Amino acid sequence: MHSSHLEAIDIDSSFCRTYGVKYRCVFDALASFSVFESMPPDVMHDILEGFCVINVQLVLRTLIRSGRLTVGVFNQRLDMFVFAECDTTSKPPHLPEDFGARGRLIGSASQNWCLFRNLPFLVGDCIKDSANESFPNFWQLHLLAREICKIIFAPAICPPWLLDLQQLIIEHHTLLAATNKDLFTPKMHFLIHYPRLMAVYGPLRHLWCMRYESSHQYYKKVAKVCNNYKNIALTLAERHQFKACWHMSSTNALPAEISISGKQSTLSIAALPRQLQLLLGVTLGLKCSHSVLSVQSVHVQCVYVCVRELYIIDIDLIDESPVFMRVTHIIEHDGTWIVCGILSTAQEYSEFTDSYVISSSEDYVVVSVNELKTYKPLVSVEINGKIHTCLPYRLLH
Repeated sequence: MHSSHLEAIDIDSSFCRTYGVKYRCVFDALASFSVFESMPPDVMHDILEGFCVINVQLVLRTLIRSGRLTVGVFNQRLDMFVFAECDTTSKPPHLPEDFGARGRLIGSASQNWCLFRNLPFLVGDCIKDSANESFPNFWQLHLLAREICKIIFAPAICPPWLLDLQQLIIEHHTLLAATNKDLFTPKMHFLIHYPRLMAVYGPLRHLWCMRYESSHQYYKKVAKVCNNYKNIALTLAERHQFKACWHMSSTNALPAEISISGKQSTLSIAALPRQLQLLLGVTLGLKCSHSVLSVQSVHVQCVYVCVRELYIIDIDLIDESPVFMRVTHIIEHDGTWIVCGILSTAQEYSEFTDSYVISSSEDYVVVSVNELKTYKPLVSVEINGKIHTCLPYRLLH
């Protein structure tokens, strides 16, 4: 089809507006390149700066225009909300005062993702209507969007999920067309191709531009400081090379696989709770006379572990509910990093907030860092005395 579009454009250039193709890609001259097979989509721009933004704007604009919420109240909730440890550097900014009229978010991709995931906890009490058991259309769209994002952002996928994704996108776009068809943009259209593209490329989060956009921050700061725009490309290239030479001249030029942040100390096994002492003795052969390194947080390769945070350690094969652990201790013994914590289970699933209500037991559990199912802490919020947590993506069994 793309080839036929190019042939038509070669004959009559007015077909550019019909097919949305301006001219033949110069990379098509390469033997190993195909314009429709070698260019994976970017979920950062399509989803975090498109699909998610439109969804959040619809929810907030509907609540504000209906009088259930005000810009000032929402901004106060943002200030009072306790974000997870992994979200502290991506807190969304305040809504502008004219958001009700213009309805545009001003955050970055990471801030949009943080707001999208925490939205049910921020505005959930403004949506429920005791007289109507069903969810309003704008909230059904948000719940469908969350299920779509869970599959798209999964670090590992299985083929049946792609059929689920295709059906969820159909339901979402059908409902959006009935609710407000003016919200459709090209990025919303790109979404219908994602099941096919994920079958070709695999998990798309491994191909996104987030890390490249992050590296741009250095160049933006340099450009602002140097204030020299006669040959800005040369200036940035030279400064980048100077920085690279400075880093490579260091004795620890390559980043370490293990990075400890925060407080660290030597801890005696005898100082740990009795049940945890017995568990460490059975699993690792540690005795009360042994001492270990204890830290508050650590990066082990790509996994970030922090005490007092919630992680998933397993998936129940019967009801497919996750099994959680609240980290209490992070210790290192003979080069092995061990995560200790309290076992927590899912009591129920709340469809309205797309979250699990969890309860903590008195049992300790000990796992290695590689056994954690999530590589970052989960969002956990207390609502009416109950702890709620939501999953950032789907997990394989």
